[in-house]
Amino acid sequence: MPDIDLRALWQALHARRKEAMVVPYEPRTITSGPPTEHECHNNVDRWVLEHPDHKPVRGWLVFNLLDRFTAHSVVEAPDGSLFDLTPSKASQRYPFLRHQGPDGEFEAIVLAGVVHLDFHAWALGGQATHEGRGAADCGEYREAAGVGVAAVDFVPLFHRLCLL
Repeated sequence: MPDIDLRALWQALHARRKEAMVVPYEPRTITSGPPTEHECHNNVDRWVLEHPDHKPVRGWLVFNLLDRFTAHSVVEAPDGSLFDLTPSKASQRYPFLRHQGPDGEFEAIVLAGVVHLDFHAWALGGQATHEGRGAADCGEYREAAGVGVAAVDFVPLFHRLCLL
């Protein structure tokens, strides 16, 4: 993964969080199988393969109370409207904010295993955890995932599972 300053990304998302909008859930049928909870990127990719006039839209769900941004994908219809075809058991639908980075940046972040960007990683002075492990293990995880350690001066909370 190229060096990506995840702290700067979190700051940019935080500055734009009021632009986020709830994308309506629309249950859809995909020939290759039903959309699956926790598989938003795969669901969108499968939908777009079957509907080439639609586009994948990569971005972030906004959890204001936690100052958390969670990687998420939705679909853009030919008329420009957005819909979310991934089922969720969450108590509500959360606002979605498009990723505005360069082409491939979002995919590189997600492929490296980064699903959540949390404020708490900075507020706690780097005492963040990854899957219940300590801050020292997070540095090892970042190196193993290919996240450019030199590009960031903090340890974000990493999670491998898309929770929504």
